[in-house]
Amino acid sequence: MVLFVIGSVWWNWDHIIVLPGVSQLLMFIKEREPIPHVSGNKPTIAVVHFDNDNDQKNEKILLDQLGTFEGLAV
Repeated sequence: MVLFVIGSVWWNWDHIIVLPGVSQLLMFIKEREPIPHVSGNKPTIAVVHFDNDNDQKNEKILLDQLGTFEGLAV
């Protein structure tokens, strides 16, 4: 059964890739990178790039404020 599904997807890939949302899902999966771990027993906090954040101004403010917490590695 699994081989049939895999074969069907492979055979119809040209049609599947143009379906709504498929290319966005594949780009999301492809662009995912693991969050790097910091050394020691410090928590890891990931900050993403915000849409419409000119020159990453808000991102920099957030990172600066996170740096004020004791025990966090930013």
